[in-house]
Amino acid sequence: MSHWLHLSGFLKASPEDFAGYRIVTQSVSTSVDEIGIFEAKSAEDVAKIEEMIDTFFEFRLAIWDPKYLEAEFPKLQNAQRVTSGNYVMYLILSDDARTAAVTAFENITK
Repeated sequence: MSHWLHLSGFLKASPEDFAGYRIVTQSVSTSVDEIGIFEAKSAEDVAKIEEMIDTFFEFRLAIWDPKYLEAEFPKLQNAQRVTSGNYVMYLILSDDARTAAVTAFENITK
């Protein structure tokens, strides 16, 4: 899925809503691994991005089919949003990968 389609379809946003962004998803459907990093245009926009991500998590959980990739569901259940300054990141990853990504994000955005 293209990142623009992911952004407009699932996250209900457009590239112009951010100073910058990057979404990384798996190209195969056997993993739900996903990371999105957004740079807000202003401090006031951070809360809007956080709300967008929280709504996205709720949507993904609501449409999950428990018969589909059962081992992947904990990644979605433990999805995380992290904010540092004007940057907001979301992670749908395994515990170890999520911990490593959060640590790297926090070190970079200090």
